[in-house]
Amino acid sequence: MLVDSDYFKRRTVQISLNESTRGLPSDDSLRSSLASCGDIWYFQSFSSKGKGGVIKQHTAIVVFYDLAAASRTMSCSHTRQAGSFWQKDSVKAHGLKHGQPYEIFWTEIVQRLWQESQDPSSRSNNPPQSSTGPSNSANYGPSLKRPRTEDSGTTPGGSSNTSNHASTSNPSQTPGHAPAPTERLLARISQLTAELNSTRAARDRTIFERDSIRTAYTAEQRRHRETLYQKEAVEVALSQEKAERARILTKFGSVLVYGPNPTGLDGKQKTIRLCSDECDKSSERIKTLQREMSEAQVRHLGEQDTARKHATKQLDDARVTIQQLKSDLKQSNLILLSTQQRLKFTQKSMESMEQARASTVKDYEETKEELELYKGRLENEQMLVLKLKDTLIPAKYPARANWGMLDPTPSSGSGEPSHLFNNLPRPSDSEGYGPLLKRPRTEDCNTVPHGYTTSSRHTSASNTSQASSAAVGSLEWMRVRIVRLEAELNSARAACNTSNSEQSTLRVAYQDEQQAHQKTNTQKKAAEAAVSRGNVERDRLRAELEATRLYGPTANVDEGKLTIAQSCSTECNKSNEDFKTLEQKLEEAERLRMEEHLKAKASTGELIDAKAAIKQLELDASQSKFNLASVGEQLESKERECALILEEHKDTKEKLEGYKRRLEHEQMLVLKLRDMLISEAYRSLGAAPESLGVIMSAMELPQVPVLGNTGPN
Repeated sequence: MLVDSDYFKRRTVQISLNESTRGLPSDDSLRSSLASCGDIWYFQSFSSKGKGGVIKQHTAIVVFYDLAAASRTMSCSHTRQAGSFWQKDSVKAHGLKHGQPYEIFWTEIVQRLWQESQDPSSRSNNPPQSSTGPSNSANYGPSLKRPRTEDSGTTPGGSSNTSNHASTSNPSQTPGHAPAPTERLLARISQLTAELNSTRAARDRTIFERDSIRTAYTAEQRRHRETLYQKEAVEVALSQEKAERARILTKFGSVLVYGPNPTGLDGKQKTIRLCSDECDKSSERIKTLQREMSEAQVRHLGEQDTARKHATKQLDDARVTIQQLKSDLKQSNLILLSTQQRLKFTQKSMESMEQARASTVKDYEETKEELELYKGRLENEQMLVLKLKDTLIPAKYPARANWGMLDPTPSSGSGEPSHLFNNLPRPSDSEGYGPLLKRPRTEDCNTVPHGYTTSSRHTSASNTSQASSAAVGSLEWMRVRIVRLEAELNSARAACNTSNSEQSTLRVAYQDEQQAHQKTNTQKKAAEAAVSRGNVERDRLRAELEATRLYGPTANVDEGKLTIAQSCSTECNKSNEDFKTLEQKLEEAERLRMEEHLKAKASTGELIDAKAAIKQLELDASQSKFNLASVGEQLESKERECALILEEHKDTKEKLEGYKRRLEHEQMLVLKLRDMLISEAYRSLGAAPESLGVIMSAMELPQVPVLGNTGPN
């Protein structure tokens, strides 16, 4: 089972302080307090130098065996019951945070835990800060160690074959003598695991930096927007101040021209009145346009912000979905590849079993024919021996005609064979023979006679084939593991590159936003300075107007009238220019709003493309799942067929072994009967041709002539 580094992260808890003035409790105290939540797998504390060179423990990382123990620790820290060590020692538990402990966790602790999970014997070499509690596979998932494929020399029937144990032992029992391909594959797996862990750590750091830059960019956008609002307010105040100053100048000109009791000319009065009306209208129009422009800018900024947030959220969701679907598709492809390899391996095993079964059936047929032949010969020999017994044993010994019960004392002169059957073997019933001339039973054929060994050629071949199959399965497992690690490494590198590109884009956008903010801030300060100057000028004009009303017009009335009229005309011209400028700004804001609307449409098109890509990936994933299900069904059917063939092979092999033992049994019996009976007969009869003739006639052999007294031919 493939276990990623998140397996350890979900079981990890970081212990920190609520108050920076104190330090964490001692390691033993903290370990004993946390032991109530669950068994601790690994524990490490981090210290720092405080004031006066005092070293204080400020952080600790705890890895539990059980996932529920980590959740229980977080819950206890959150509730903080009265009297608990969370409240007494002012500590808290939370997930991993970026910093030195975070980097050490990903670079050192995860690698150490991974090695411990693959080799449980290495836990005895753990540092003092790591816990050595008993492991519980039911709590934290299946073991990460690959199952051993050693062969203990057990035959398919269940009996132990000690003669072939040394020759069929698996190389995995002696890791020092592992073959070179296995060592290279293991080294490649370790290298890919280390690269994958470092790439994931770099990816996490890049994602953290990207999120930090995105947060800073969002904050800078918010500050820029606030500065824009303040700038608009200052511009509105500046326009109001200009209108107020124009109104004051108009009143001041009227006072200067007509005095307290106006009796001036009608033309000048009409001119000044028209100028005043124009100034008032311009002021009203400026205020209206400024208000509309402010509303348009606020609306534009709001729409832009809303559209950006919506598009960004949808694009982020689409990218996350695409990434997840891609990873799921890769995982499905890897599982499909592994299942296909298992199917090929099962097909090869089934073909080899078919060949072994065919050879076994062939041997069975040959052995059966040979057994029938030997059975016929054995029956003939038995009939011959019975005839010999009836012929050679006289009728005066009817009660002593049993095998092995003849009188061993020689009787001279009688001519009877006194020691003919004394030297015949007397096998016991416990050895599976029964009486000498009795044919062995079928149920006794499976028992090997004492003193004889069966052939271990088939058992050795089966053990060798099992060992080779286990070695091939181990190599296939390591190759699949390497393919999975390479795929995960490529995925992690792609995610890291994507995060780097997004980080670069966000950094450029953040710098542009900072420059725009600085420019807007400068414009706001300039507008504030202009407002301040306008306020000073307005106050001065008000003071002069009050003085003129109190003390009347001065001596230079005509010159004052001319100056005031010119100033009114100038103010009117400025108001008209401001009006045109505001209209241009309003048009520019409307144009920007339309451009943003078009950009939003473009982003919508990109979102549509992303959704189409998501649908395509979902279709590919469903197709891969369908292919995986079909291949799984084929694999199950092949495995069932393989199991049936294996059972038939075992049954046939057991029958063949039984027939072989039975054949050897009968062969040995026939050979003993033939050798001992004939040799004893010849030695017992000696040169008695009459007895030899009797034996030959009993054996249905032709008579031979007697050649002197040299003995029978």
